[in-house]
Amino acid sequence: MKGGEKFLGDCRAIEFESALIPQYAGESSHYDIVNWLHAKGFKEKQVVITHWNKDLETIALDSIFIRK
Repeated sequence: MKGGEKFLGDCRAIEFESALIPQYAGESSHYDIVNWLHAKGFKEKQVVITHWNKDLETIALDSIFIRK
């Protein structure tokens, strides 16, 4: 998203997958992405759990954020 930030002003909705527990080097956590989107005027519309670990802890989410 940061790479396309100049186009963000034209977006009313964003859908993305994010990690509660980052799995890859340099990956932003869900919370970092949420804070960044809030600062850009987006709010949560839908958040769905998509991945769990072997202990059934949530590790990844699919999210839709909108800006009015």
